[in-house]
Amino acid sequence: VSGGSCTGRITDRGWKGGAMRRQKREKKHSDETNLFAQMTDHFVLPADVIEQSVQLRVSGDREILIGNYKKLLQFTTEQIIVCGRHQKICITGRNLKIPVFAEDGLRITGRIESICFDALY
Repeated sequence: VSGGSCTGRITDRGWKGGAMRRQKREKKHSDETNLFAQMTDHFVLPADVIEQSVQLRVSGDREILIGNYKKLLQFTTEQIIVCGRHQKICITGRNLKIPVFAEDGLRITGRIESICFDALY
């Protein structure tokens, strides 16, 4: 991802058997989705907690709190890309900073102009 764009997907480029891995990953994702659906039916828990989804809290256009992320893929003062379990989140803006960077969450400040979500599958 470059130039403020939020299109494209993370792929297995350069690895042999990428299509086979993708099929196995999609099958695993389908099985996990069924398990998550069964768990949310039996337990009184929000689906995003069970699925371990990335959690965002946006405060106007100046601050974003992100929890349950997997890794930080890119960081510049104009673009930050964070990877979750099932998606990547691309935040674009001006004067972006990460004043809090911890294992359980991060805080992004600056002038936030857009937030994009792209599936990893």
